[in-house]
Amino acid sequence: QSGNGPQGVGRSWRLGVWQWRKGKKVGMRSCFRVMGWIWMVGGLLQPTFADEEAQKALQQGLAAFRAAQFEAALNFFDVALARDPDLSAARFWRGRTYAQKQAWPEAERDFRQVLEGRPDSAETWFWLGQVLEAQRRLREALTCYERMLRLAPRHPEAAAVAKRGEQI
Repeated sequence: QSGNGPQGVGRSWRLGVWQWRKGKKVGMRSCFRVMGWIWMVGGLLQPTFADEEAQKALQQGLAAFRAAQFEAALNFFDVALARDPDLSAARFWRGRTYAQKQAWPEAERDFRQVLEGRPDSAETWFWLGQVLEAQRRLREALTCYERMLRLAPRHPEAAAVAKRGEQI
């Protein structure tokens, strides 16, 4: 018997797996209930075609970024974001690419959008600080660096950021 909530889902899942191992038919209702619960709880499943295409474009963008092909990287990140606007990794790397090209307003926009959904991303705070510092907005950059240091005091750039903070 499966009930509502996580305990019921767990029982139906275990029963379904046990029945499958024994060669018995597994009720689709139980399987859909389990998959629906997993989807609601953590968004753990991303089986849609668009997500796969977005992930593929993200990987191609990363390869282009590493090869210093920044225009191609931007195109791939744009494709990834067109397929999945919530793909924060594509938005982060697009921001990094814009920063590499010294397109500061675009980089800042992408980093701020990433931080709207992931305010605990020390790496994004660091890069936003870099972009703001490049624009000579030093007080704002310092605020970003301080936030980065609070989130990740052992970040590889922590010592350099702390030294820059003293100079600002």
